[in-house]
Amino acid sequence: MIRRIKLLISIPVAVWDWQVRLARKLFRQPGPGTCVILYYHHIDAKDRANFARQMDDVIRFTRPLSITEYDKLSPGRHHAIITFDDGFRSVFDNATPILQDRKIPYTVFIPTGFLGDNPNWINSSEYRNKTGGVISPEELRELNQDDKLLQIGSHSVSHPQMPDISPEKAHEELKKSKETLENILKEDVTFFSFPHGEHNEELLKLARSVGYEKVFTVEPTLLYKTNQYAYGRVNVEPYDSKWEFRLKLLGAYRWMPLASLLKRKLIGKSRKALAGLLLYQGGSETFFMVPGPEVTGWLSLIFPFF
Repeated sequence: MIRRIKLLISIPVAVWDWQVRLARKLFRQPGPGTCVILYYHHIDAKDRANFARQMDDVIRFTRPLSITEYDKLSPGRHHAIITFDDGFRSVFDNATPILQDRKIPYTVFIPTGFLGDNPNWINSSEYRNKTGGVISPEELRELNQDDKLLQIGSHSVSHPQMPDISPEKAHEELKKSKETLENILKEDVTFFSFPHGEHNEELLKLARSVGYEKVFTVEPTLLYKTNQYAYGRVNVEPYDSKWEFRLKLLGAYRWMPLASLLKRKLIGKSRKALAGLLLYQGGSETFFMVPGPEVTGWLSLIFPFF
Protein backbone atom coordinates (compact mmCIF):
# COMPACT_ATOMS: atom_id res chain seq x y z
CA MET A 1 0.00 0.00 0.00
CA ILE A 2 2.74 2.45 0.98
CA ARG A 3 4.75 1.67 -2.14
CA ARG A 4 1.66 2.28 -4.25
CA ILE A 5 1.07 5.67 -2.62
CA LYS A 6 4.67 6.68 -3.30
CA LEU A 7 4.30 5.63 -6.91
CA LEU A 8 1.06 7.58 -7.37
CA ILE A 9 2.61 10.75 -5.92
CA SER A 10 5.65 10.33 -8.18
CA ILE A 11 3.65 10.08 -11.41
CA PRO A 12 2.75 13.81 -11.62
CA VAL A 13 6.38 14.66 -10.84
CA ALA A 14 7.45 12.58 -13.83
CA VAL A 15 4.73 14.16 -16.01
CA TRP A 16 5.94 17.64 -15.03
CA ASP A 17 9.53 16.71 -15.92
CA TRP A 18 8.37 15.37 -19.28
CA GLN A 19 6.53 18.62 -20.01
CA VAL A 20 9.61 20.68 -19.11
CA ARG A 21 11.80 18.56 -21.41
CA LEU A 22 9.26 18.88 -24.22
CA ALA A 23 9.13 22.66 -23.83
CA ARG A 24 12.91 22.90 -23.87
CA LYS A 25 13.05 20.75 -26.97
CA LEU A 26 10.49 22.95 -28.73
CA PHE A 27 12.51 26.06 -27.91
CA ARG A 28 15.81 24.30 -28.63
CA GLN A 29 17.06 24.79 -25.09
CA PRO A 30 18.64 21.51 -23.96
CA GLY A 31 18.73 22.43 -20.28
CA PRO A 32 21.21 21.10 -17.73
CA GLY A 33 22.29 17.49 -17.52
CA THR A 34 20.64 15.49 -14.75
CA CYS A 35 21.67 12.40 -12.83
CA VAL A 36 20.17 9.87 -10.44
CA ILE A 37 22.35 7.72 -8.21
CA LEU A 38 20.69 4.38 -7.48
CA TYR A 39 21.66 2.11 -4.61
CA TYR A 40 20.95 -1.55 -3.96
CA HIS A 41 21.95 -3.91 -1.17
CA HIS A 42 21.35 -7.61 -1.85
CA ILE A 43 20.60 -9.21 -5.24
CA ASP A 44 18.96 -12.61 -4.83
CA ALA A 45 19.50 -15.30 -7.48
CA LYS A 46 15.75 -15.41 -8.14
CA ASP A 47 15.79 -11.69 -8.96
CA ARG A 48 18.52 -11.83 -11.59
CA ALA A 49 16.07 -11.57 -14.50
CA ASN A 50 14.33 -8.57 -12.93
CA PHE A 51 17.67 -6.88 -12.25
CA ALA A 52 18.69 -7.49 -15.88
CA ARG A 53 15.50 -5.79 -17.08
CA GLN A 54 16.23 -2.85 -14.79
CA MET A 55 19.71 -2.48 -16.24
CA ASP A 56 18.21 -2.57 -19.72
CA ASP A 57 16.07 0.38 -18.65
CA VAL A 58 19.17 2.16 -17.36
CA ILE A 59 20.68 1.89 -20.83
CA ARG A 60 17.41 2.80 -22.52
CA PHE A 61 16.56 5.92 -20.50
CA THR A 62 19.93 7.19 -19.25
CA ARG A 63 23.61 7.45 -19.95
CA PRO A 64 25.31 5.25 -17.31
CA LEU A 65 28.26 6.85 -15.55
CA SER A 66 30.96 5.66 -13.21
CA ILE A 67 30.93 7.27 -9.78
CA THR A 68 34.22 8.93 -10.76
CA GLU A 69 32.39 10.68 -13.64
CA TYR A 70 29.85 12.51 -11.47
CA ASP A 71 31.05 15.82 -12.95
CA LYS A 72 30.50 14.79 -16.58
CA LEU A 73 26.80 15.53 -17.05
CA SER A 74 26.02 16.23 -20.70
CA PRO A 75 23.53 19.10 -21.26
CA GLY A 76 20.04 17.84 -21.99
CA ARG A 77 20.91 14.25 -21.05
CA HIS A 78 19.80 12.15 -18.11
CA HIS A 79 22.42 9.99 -16.41
CA ALA A 80 22.51 7.19 -13.84
CA ILE A 81 25.13 5.88 -11.43
CA ILE A 82 24.71 2.38 -9.98
CA THR A 83 25.90 1.69 -6.43
CA PHE A 84 25.64 -1.12 -3.89
CA ASP A 85 26.02 -0.85 -0.13
CA ASP A 86 27.53 -3.57 2.10
CA GLY A 87 29.69 -5.62 -0.31
CA PHE A 88 27.57 -8.78 -0.23
CA ARG A 89 28.69 -11.79 -2.26
CA SER A 90 25.19 -11.96 -3.76
CA VAL A 91 25.93 -8.72 -5.62
CA PHE A 92 29.09 -10.09 -7.20
CA ASP A 93 27.43 -13.44 -7.97
CA ASN A 94 24.16 -12.15 -9.39
CA ALA A 95 24.57 -8.50 -10.40
CA THR A 96 28.17 -8.25 -11.62
CA PRO A 97 27.76 -10.57 -14.66
CA ILE A 98 24.72 -8.56 -15.80
CA LEU A 99 26.54 -5.25 -15.38
CA GLN A 100 29.62 -6.56 -17.18
CA ASP A 101 27.52 -7.85 -20.07
CA ARG A 102 25.99 -4.38 -20.51
CA LYS A 103 29.23 -2.51 -19.72
CA ILE A 104 27.57 -0.52 -16.93
CA PRO A 105 30.00 0.90 -14.34
CA TYR A 106 29.14 0.30 -10.70
CA THR A 107 30.43 1.04 -7.21
CA VAL A 108 30.36 -1.17 -4.11
CA PHE A 109 30.74 0.34 -0.64
CA ILE A 110 32.45 -2.06 1.81
CA PRO A 111 32.20 -2.23 5.64
CA THR A 112 35.75 -3.39 6.34
CA GLY A 113 35.08 -4.89 9.77
CA PHE A 114 33.04 -7.66 8.13
CA LEU A 115 35.28 -8.65 5.23
CA GLY A 116 34.86 -12.38 4.82
CA ASP A 117 32.21 -12.47 7.55
CA ASN A 118 28.43 -12.25 8.06
CA PRO A 119 26.80 -8.83 8.63
CA ASN A 120 25.80 -8.60 12.30
CA TRP A 121 23.68 -5.46 11.77
CA ILE A 122 21.02 -7.55 9.98
CA ASN A 123 18.54 -9.12 12.41
CA SER A 124 16.92 -11.56 10.01
CA SER A 125 19.02 -14.73 9.84
CA GLU A 126 17.21 -15.76 6.64
CA TYR A 127 18.10 -12.51 4.89
CA ARG A 128 21.63 -12.57 6.32
CA ASN A 129 22.22 -16.05 4.90
CA LYS A 130 20.88 -15.08 1.48
CA THR A 131 23.43 -12.28 1.15
CA GLY A 132 26.31 -14.75 1.26
CA GLY A 133 28.08 -12.45 3.71
CA VAL A 134 30.60 -9.75 2.88
CA ILE A 135 33.30 -10.73 0.41
CA SER A 136 36.79 -11.51 1.73
CA PRO A 137 39.87 -9.30 1.27
CA GLU A 138 41.31 -11.77 -1.24
CA GLU A 139 38.10 -11.81 -3.30
CA LEU A 140 37.90 -8.03 -3.18
CA ARG A 141 41.48 -7.62 -4.39
CA GLU A 142 40.95 -10.06 -7.26
CA LEU A 143 37.65 -8.55 -8.33
CA ASN A 144 39.05 -5.03 -8.29
CA GLN A 145 41.98 -6.08 -10.48
CA ASP A 146 39.87 -8.02 -13.00
CA ASP A 147 36.76 -5.86 -13.31
CA LYS A 148 37.48 -2.46 -14.86
CA LEU A 149 33.86 -1.38 -14.37
CA LEU A 150 34.08 -1.77 -10.59
CA GLN A 151 34.85 1.08 -8.19
CA ILE A 152 35.29 0.44 -4.45
CA GLY A 153 34.24 2.85 -1.71
CA SER A 154 34.17 2.71 2.07
CA HIS A 155 31.09 1.97 4.18
CA SER A 156 32.78 2.38 7.61
CA VAL A 157 34.31 -0.38 9.73
CA SER A 158 31.46 -1.68 11.90
CA HIS A 159 28.40 -0.26 10.08
CA PRO A 160 27.24 1.85 13.07
CA GLN A 161 24.58 4.53 13.43
CA MET A 162 27.27 7.16 13.00
CA PRO A 163 25.46 10.18 14.51
CA ASP A 164 25.07 8.13 17.72
CA ILE A 165 28.77 7.51 18.28
CA SER A 166 31.41 9.91 19.59
CA PRO A 167 33.36 12.15 17.19
CA GLU A 168 36.51 10.19 18.08
CA LYS A 169 34.86 6.88 17.22
CA ALA A 170 33.38 8.33 14.03
CA HIS A 171 36.81 9.57 12.96
CA GLU A 172 38.19 6.08 13.54
CA GLU A 173 35.39 4.48 11.50
CA LEU A 174 36.06 6.84 8.61
CA LYS A 175 39.84 6.68 8.65
CA LYS A 176 40.44 3.02 9.47
CA SER A 177 38.03 1.74 6.82
CA LYS A 178 39.71 3.92 4.21
CA GLU A 179 43.19 2.74 5.20
CA THR A 180 42.14 -0.93 5.24
CA LEU A 181 40.71 -0.77 1.74
CA GLU A 182 43.70 1.13 0.40
CA ASN A 183 46.06 -1.50 1.84
CA ILE A 184 44.04 -4.26 0.14
CA LEU A 185 43.55 -2.54 -3.22
CA LYS A 186 46.85 -0.62 -3.39
CA GLU A 187 44.99 2.45 -4.61
CA ASP A 188 43.26 5.50 -3.17
CA VAL A 189 39.74 5.13 -1.80
CA THR A 190 38.03 8.51 -1.98
CA PHE A 191 34.29 7.75 -1.72
CA PHE A 192 32.26 7.00 1.39
CA SER A 193 28.68 5.86 1.89
CA PHE A 194 27.13 6.52 5.31
CA PRO A 195 25.67 3.39 6.94
CA HIS A 196 21.88 3.72 6.99
CA GLY A 197 22.46 7.07 5.26
CA GLU A 198 22.64 8.79 8.65
CA HIS A 199 24.90 11.82 8.90
CA ASN A 200 25.19 15.38 10.17
CA GLU A 201 27.38 18.41 9.51
CA GLU A 202 30.06 17.27 11.95
CA LEU A 203 30.35 13.90 10.20
CA LEU A 204 30.64 15.63 6.82
CA LYS A 205 33.53 17.70 8.16
CA LEU A 206 35.21 14.59 9.58
CA ALA A 207 34.86 12.73 6.28
CA ARG A 208 36.41 15.63 4.41
CA SER A 209 39.28 15.87 6.90
CA VAL A 210 40.06 12.16 6.47
CA GLY A 211 40.38 12.60 2.72
CA TYR A 212 37.10 11.49 1.15
CA GLU A 213 36.45 13.28 -2.11
CA LYS A 214 32.67 12.70 -2.04
CA VAL A 215 30.20 11.10 0.38
CA PHE A 216 26.81 9.52 -0.26
CA THR A 217 23.55 9.38 1.66
CA VAL A 218 20.10 7.86 1.06
CA GLU A 219 17.88 10.87 0.32
CA PRO A 220 16.28 10.51 -3.14
CA THR A 221 17.70 13.31 -5.27
CA LEU A 222 17.76 14.43 -8.89
CA LEU A 223 21.21 15.89 -9.39
CA TYR A 224 21.82 19.02 -11.46
CA LYS A 225 24.98 20.25 -9.77
CA THR A 226 28.20 18.31 -9.33
CA ASN A 227 30.07 20.68 -7.04
CA GLN A 228 28.54 19.49 -3.80
CA TYR A 229 30.19 17.23 -1.23
CA ALA A 230 27.30 14.98 -0.14
CA TYR A 231 25.15 13.27 -2.78
CA GLY A 232 21.73 11.75 -2.22
CA ARG A 233 20.75 8.42 -3.74
CA VAL A 234 17.55 6.58 -4.60
CA ASN A 235 16.88 3.20 -3.00
CA VAL A 236 15.89 0.53 -5.50
CA GLU A 237 15.20 -3.17 -5.19
CA PRO A 238 15.53 -5.80 -7.92
CA TYR A 239 11.88 -6.74 -7.33
CA ASP A 240 10.55 -3.20 -7.87
CA SER A 241 7.78 -3.14 -10.48
CA LYS A 242 8.63 -1.85 -13.95
CA TRP A 243 6.99 1.56 -13.48
CA GLU A 244 8.18 1.90 -9.90
CA PHE A 245 11.77 1.41 -11.04
CA ARG A 246 11.40 3.73 -14.04
CA LEU A 247 9.99 6.53 -11.90
CA LYS A 248 12.90 6.16 -9.48
CA LEU A 249 15.36 6.05 -12.36
CA LEU A 250 13.95 9.28 -13.81
CA GLY A 251 14.19 11.11 -10.48
CA ALA A 252 10.45 11.29 -9.79
CA TYR A 253 10.89 10.19 -6.15
CA ARG A 254 12.85 13.31 -5.27
CA TRP A 255 9.83 14.80 -3.47
CA MET A 256 10.29 12.42 -0.53
CA PRO A 257 12.96 14.34 1.46
CA LEU A 258 10.84 17.50 1.28
CA ALA A 259 7.79 15.59 2.52
CA SER A 260 9.83 14.12 5.38
CA LEU A 261 11.01 17.60 6.37
CA LEU A 262 7.45 18.90 6.26
CA LYS A 263 6.26 16.08 8.48
CA ARG A 264 8.97 16.74 11.08
CA LYS A 265 8.18 20.45 11.14
CA LEU A 266 4.44 19.86 11.49
CA ILE A 267 4.94 17.38 14.30
CA GLY A 268 7.34 19.73 16.06
CA LYS A 269 4.92 22.65 15.83
CA SER A 270 1.96 20.56 16.97
CA ARG A 271 3.87 19.32 20.01
CA LYS A 272 4.81 22.87 21.01
CA ALA A 273 1.24 24.08 20.61
CA LEU A 274 -0.29 21.17 22.47
CA ALA A 275 2.27 21.25 25.28
CA GLY A 276 0.71 24.47 26.53
CA LEU A 277 -2.89 23.35 26.23
CA LEU A 278 -4.67 23.44 29.59
CA LEU A 279 -6.89 20.41 30.07
CA TYR A 280 -8.06 20.88 33.60
CA GLN A 281 -7.49 23.29 36.39
CA GLY A 282 -8.77 22.67 39.90
CA GLY A 283 -7.64 24.03 43.22
CA SER A 284 -3.90 24.54 43.24
CA GLU A 285 -3.23 21.85 40.68
CA THR A 286 -2.94 22.47 36.97
CA PHE A 287 -2.83 19.67 34.45
CA PHE A 288 -1.33 20.04 31.01
CA MET A 289 -1.53 17.75 28.05
CA VAL A 290 1.78 16.11 27.18
CA PRO A 291 1.43 15.32 23.49
CA GLY A 292 2.69 11.97 22.34
CA PRO A 293 2.10 9.60 19.44
CA GLU A 294 -1.58 9.34 20.37
CA VAL A 295 -1.95 13.11 19.85
CA THR A 296 0.28 13.76 16.85
CA GLY A 297 -0.32 10.39 15.24
CA TRP A 298 -2.69 11.95 12.72
CA LEU A 299 0.37 13.31 10.96
CA SER A 300 1.72 9.81 10.58
CA LEU A 301 -1.58 8.81 9.04
CA ILE A 302 -1.24 11.59 6.49
CA PHE A 303 2.48 10.86 5.92
CA PRO A 304 2.76 7.14 6.79
CA PHE A 305 5.78 6.48 4.63
CA PHE A 306 8.31 9.20 5.53
